Amino acid sequence: MYVVVDTSSIVFALQHGKDPFAAAERRLHRKSLVSRGIIRELSGMARNRGKRGAIARTALSLIRVKKVKVNNNNETVDSWVYRIAATHKNYAAVTNDTDLFRRIRPVNQNVFKLSKSGILKR
Repeated sequence: MYVVVDTSSIVFALQHGKDPFAAAERRLHRKSLVSRGIIRELSGMARNRGKRGAIARTALSLIRVKKVKVNNNNETVDSWVYRIAATHKNYAAVTNDTDLFRRIRPVNQNVFKLSKSGILKR
């Protein structure tokens, strides 16, 4: 069982000085999972100078250091997160993208948002 962590949650948590993977794993007792698409999004953001670029570089480092499992696929990030949440009921999803959250909620009750304090909320 895994926790699928979306780009929006990773960036949001790091903006507020929290570790998005630790929060998900601590609350749900599951390993984190990201997709190749999330890595691509973060890599694109990491090229920028400034805060968002620094956050993206930190996120990429965290993924490497924490040895987060990376799913190799060619889907868009939102499509992948939705598909995984819809087909694997024992997986949880963490996203701060309100539209994606609303799409996942009817098919999987294990969907969460990260708060500023780093707590997962339904």
